[in-house]
Amino acid sequence: MFDEFARDSVIAGRAPDAFDMTNAELAWVVIAAERERLFGEPQ
Repeated sequence: MFDEFARDSVIAGRAPDAFDMTNAELAWVVIAAERERLFGEPQ
């Protein structure tokens, strides 16, 4: 039963934006977006 829920979903496989990020990658994306929002500095 666990394998059914732990396996990659069909929907995630078909969605181009559905991918796994590391915490470091996610932090970089969030910080870059905030810098652009606050200071108008595209990264």
